[in-house]
Amino acid sequence: MFGDGKLDELRTFVQKDDKACEIVDELWQWMMEKHLEKDEQLDEVEAKRRCPECGGVGKSREADKEPRDIIGQHGAVGFGREGYYCGRSRKVFFPSGPAA
Repeated sequence: MFGDGKLDELRTFVQKDDKACEIVDELWQWMMEKHLEKDEQLDEVEAKRRCPECGGVGKSREADKEPRDIIGQHGAVGFGREGYYCGRSRKVFFPSGPAA
């Protein structure tokens, strides 16, 4: 991670500053991905599975995962937003709001 032993090759302040920014960006990307994964796991499963059309409980389907990007100060973080299928209303939905 931290330069892979090539830090001795950095001679100028600009090179060192660029490398530091690169390392911070990598660390930020990794940390945000881990936090987003954890947040998704901690959501109230029952509440987010409710169909907005009929109130029935939707079934999670891997095929309905929607790729999303969140833009932060150091760049974009990608994650898959889970989709649910409601058999009663025959619709696929993606929960939104603070719990989703």
